[in-house]
Amino acid sequence: MRHLLYAGLLASAGVLSGLGAAQAAVATVFDLSVTGAGISGVIDLDLAGGDVAGADGTLTIGTTVYTVSGLATYAGDDQRFSTGGGAYVDFPGISFALWSGGTSEGSINIFAFPSGSYGLLLSSQNAAGDP
Repeated sequence: MRHLLYAGLLASAGVLSGLGAAQAAVATVFDLSVTGAGISGVIDLDLAGGDVAGADGTLTIGTTVYTVSGLATYAGDDQRFSTGGGAYVDFPGISFALWSGGTSEGSINIFAFPSGSYGLLLSSQNAAGDP
């Protein structure tokens, strides 16, 4: 059985929202706020055009605190993020490497549904990465 951890599921509830943008030497840094049922945190995205070039931050899922330490390849991600006309992630999404207590905990993929809501896939629950 495939498991999908939903992050609130309503874009209007602020599942993904940009907290701020600042210029860096090569890329734009964008704070991506993730909130929903059983999940919260902020991920700093290093953007180069519409591509995510790097990421770090912290996510709390349930009672476990994870460190986001860069990008990962998981769930068919395309590492695209747009800040034009409102911040959004597309369906293939963005995947991040997760760590907890110095141990790799796999990956997480943040993606968008066509309805404008968002979801998360955890590689520990859905190894195939099939939404």
